[in-house]
Amino acid sequence: MPTLTFKISADLAARLNRASKQPGLTKSQIVRLALEKAVPKPGKGASLSLYDGMKDGIGCIDSGVTR
Repeated sequence: MPTLTFKISADLAARLNRASKQPGLTKSQIVRLALEKAVPKPGKGASLSLYDGMKDGIGCIDSGVTR
């Protein structure tokens, strides 16, 4: 399995430590679960909602209509 190294804040590290003790999951398992949720596999069930696909662009265009 490939290894990924990254930096996190002290606060996030503390929260990860607490979370790993509660449900009996390791830190690696918690991070993998979070990544699986954040980065879904392409295909069935992984399609974005219209809102998720467009949320970065919502409100960025002025309609030009004045009151």
